[in-house]
Amino acid sequence: AVQGATDYEYKIFEGGPTNKVWPALIDWTSAGNVLETDVSLQSTAEEFTIWVRAKSGGQKSSHAQLAVYDAPDISSLSIIALNSETETPVSVQLHQNYPNPFNPETTIRYALPAASEVRLAVYDLLGREVSVLFEGLQMQGAHTVRFDATGLPSGSYVYRFEVADKVVSRVMTLSR
Repeated sequence: AVQGATDYEYKIFEGGPTNKVWPALIDWTSAGNVLETDVSLQSTAEEFTIWVRAKSGGQKSSHAQLAVYDAPDISSLSIIALNSETETPVSVQLHQNYPNPFNPETTIRYALPAASEVRLAVYDLLGREVSVLFEGLQMQGAHTVRFDATGLPSGSYVYRFEVADKVVSRVMTLSR
């Protein structure tokens, strides 16, 4: 772990997490001091693998590997860097889904600073619940949930994350 990390880096390869594709589409690149950044790609593979690491001065954490599934017509990704797998998130975090827009599946990531009762649900724009992705006790750390919108019409949906007395919502777009 890097104490007091001030910067995050990412590296992108074309292919799944078990593929060793060289060279990287994007080699270690700074994401600045933010935990989320958007990246434009000049490739349209079915799958990309992303490595993320924190750094402070000359110190760098071990990298965490994330798989990202990408529809052929999407040319940008949101990269989310939690400090590292060995560090505990300092606050409740709900990240933008990826890919977005999506068809028919997308990934939602969130993080918890402590074990908590959580509820993650998806609603249409009329406020009707269309899916409960998780409900119950979840351990601290980073978590990933897949949402399959097969059977739902194109349009915008809201995913709502409830933890104790905190509620966070984001909008995602299903594009057929």
